[in-house]
Amino acid sequence: MVGLHGGVFGEVATYLPGRRVAGIRITPERAEVHLTLVWGEPVRATAEIVRDVVGELTGVPVFVTVEDVVRTTSLETSLETSSKTSVAGALDGAGATSTAPSIGGSTAGSITAKEIS
Repeated sequence: MVGLHGGVFGEVATYLPGRRVAGIRITPERAEVHLTLVWGEPVRATAEIVRDVVGELTGVPVFVTVEDVVRTTSLETSLETSSKTSVAGALDGAGATSTAPSIGGSTAGSITAKEIS
């Protein structure tokens, strides 16, 4: 995983005191995580891992969207332009706890791939 992706227009974000975390949107009913992956990484398996971890931290259904896939040669450029905040770190700041129960187990949420180029 290269990092979090804020969406086409930067619309996917969580607002914390004094900062904005692009690529994660958390509401009382659901969590959304938008990612950029490196070509060759298993999309479904990576999304399932992210969904399971975030689900344990938030206790709500998690929807993972792969926004973009980049070549390994563009990894350095992608890291410079993407959010460097980890998913767990961002969730920590949002008040999520690791003891929250998972709703719907590991099947909660969905996995989508919007763009593979």
